[in-house]
Amino acid sequence: MITEDRLPRIAILMAHTGGGHLSAARSLAEALDNRAIITIISLVDDYVEFPWNTLSITYGPWVNYAPWLYHLFYRAFDTRRRVEVTTRAAYPLVRRQIAAAFAPDWPDIVISVHPLQIVIPLRVLRELGNPAPFVTVVTDPVTPPLAWFCPETDLTVVATEPARESAIACGVSPERVRVLGLPVGILGDLGTA
Repeated sequence: MITEDRLPRIAILMAHTGGGHLSAARSLAEALDNRAIITIISLVDDYVEFPWNTLSITYGPWVNYAPWLYHLFYRAFDTRRRVEVTTRAAYPLVRRQIAAAFAPDWPDIVISVHPLQIVIPLRVLRELGNPAPFVTVVTDPVTPPLAWFCPETDLTVVATEPARESAIACGVSPERVRVLGLPVGILGDLGTA
């Protein structure tokens, strides 16, 4: 519960799969500075076990040295049914670790800037009894993968009208989708390695 004498705790979920997710997380943290207690969490990198925790370190080699394999993998999971099956299969394997990630600082608001950190974290929070608003900030501006869109999120922020149309086609209520662009920080990433 947020009170006037306490700043809200905001958890920003990201992963080190490309620079866009980290940049979006930092930009949001910068924009919310002095108005909230911000924690940037990488569930995929820091909390889940093998093989899930290898997604970030394998992303660069896939994209740089085997783009055809990455494209094949990307397309294989670009159906709603495959996303749901994968999520159901992964959930029991990572639930305990994700619950532990939220335990130290029970968030008042959760913002995800990574498509693999939406459905499962939202489900874990709800099962733990945390009703915190869950916001997705989509960092793929025009043709985002289907994994970005979860009808149960409270708000989905997209950069373009085509992305908004994709969200609605995936079952997100039109009232819960906003076209606001991409988060861009004033300070950028200079000196914040």
